[in-house]
Amino acid sequence: MRLLLDTNVLVAAVVARGACAGLFLHCSVRHELVTSRPLLDELRGVLSRKFGFSPREADGAIALLSARMGQVEPAVMESRVC
Repeated sequence: MRLLLDTNVLVAAVVARGACAGLFLHCSVRHELVTSRPLLDELRGVLSRKFGFSPREADGAIALLSARMGQVEPAVMESRVC
């Protein structure tokens, strides 16, 4: 199964050793994780702004996560869906 974990789950997987880190590990072993450039950019911003990661630290965390995920291109929606 292909899964995309949202930014909140990825942030928690990086900054805390808890349920989200376990979820990421489980999903990366048992399923195909995917992400997108916009999601990774959002993750980089959150890690920097809210958790004080330097650019190098944020890039390192993203590289570690990205090694376990494929990258997809988000579809462009014609209109807002929410």
